[in-house]
Amino acid sequence: MAQVRVLPGAPFARWTPFPAAAAQEATAVSEYAPISTYREVISPPKWFVVAIALLALAPLWGVQAALRDDSLSTARRVTLTAAAPVVAGMLLWLALVGSHLTVEVVAERVRFRFGPFGRTLRSNDITAVTAEPYNAWAFGGWGWRLGWGGAQAFTVPFLRSGVMLGTARGRFYLSSRTPERLAEAVRYVAHLGTQ
Repeated sequence: MAQVRVLPGAPFARWTPFPAAAAQEATAVSEYAPISTYREVISPPKWFVVAIALLALAPLWGVQAALRDDSLSTARRVTLTAAAPVVAGMLLWLALVGSHLTVEVVAERVRFRFGPFGRTLRSNDITAVTAEPYNAWAFGGWGWRLGWGGAQAFTVPFLRSGVMLGTARGRFYLSSRTPERLAEAVRYVAHLGTQ
């Protein structure tokens, strides 16, 4: 079970999936040195990941069925045989890598991404931070979503808690299992104080 731990002298919590590592780090950090990072990896429910992984097998099953069809030309058989592993691989990558949201708050920036794809905001660009529930209807579902007025959402399926970041370029909603701690970390690096 992952834990959120408050380290000595830290203005906010640092989330870590390794409680023993956090305990070692806590002893290594000076009482007076604030920790300026927050990191959280949010995963969808396991049944959702398994469902996507099983869906990755569907193109392979379709190819083996199509190869038994004698009415297909050789060119179509080659195309199906080449395309199916690519589609299956993309779906498998989505299930294993692309469905996990990583949120990091570091001294000068807030980063959030699905696998290698995401955004980075400079801390001085952030003008407002609020912990609020996620409304899937406002963004049209879960994942990396675009909303009205330049708003973007980076959300994990079926998790309805998170943080809304306000900037001059628009709003960004981030899923979080500990939204109050994430909001506190962002306020600290953005020098917004408590709200």
